[in-house]
Amino acid sequence: NGFHESKPLMETNKELLHLIGCNWERPYLVRPDWSQLESYINIKQLRNRLKQWLTGIAWVDKDPRLCLTREAYLHIFLKDVDAIAIVRDPISVANSLFMRNGIKLEKGLGLWLTYNYFLFNARCASPKATLIYNEIGNQADTFSEKIVSGLNPKILDLERSGKSYDQTIELLHRKFK
Repeated sequence: NGFHESKPLMETNKELLHLIGCNWERPYLVRPDWSQLESYINIKQLRNRLKQWLTGIAWVDKDPRLCLTREAYLHIFLKDVDAIAIVRDPISVANSLFMRNGIKLEKGLGLWLTYNYFLFNARCASPKATLIYNEIGNQADTFSEKIVSGLNPKILDLERSGKSYDQTIELLHRKFK
């Protein structure tokens, strides 16, 4: 269901935005103070719900709401969440939102700008790599290399897997073709 987001993480992101009076299509324009999160939500229960993300060495999710909620995870996980940004052309995003949700093109462009602004201006670490969405099909080799270079080497677990850096890139390249 949905667009391949993790359901528990997606629900948490919805809940976080709801706490500050927003949602995915009506995001905040002034950065919220996530440091007070514990005053509004049962943080222990939330950490329990997100245990697999909290205790795992790495996880991947493509929920765009993370552009807005990533700072909150500093207070939920008590650590930064590494990110790799994949930026899509604003007109393509606006057209997609119009076709899928009936959102006017001007509003779609505004959403693109807001999400990308907060992704790149968060009070946490900048994304480890920034990739252009259109490169996925056209330049899969470069795209794969940028993803791998943006990841913590522990995530790749090259020693245990017995794969080389190049073999790992080749595997990713095949997945993106």
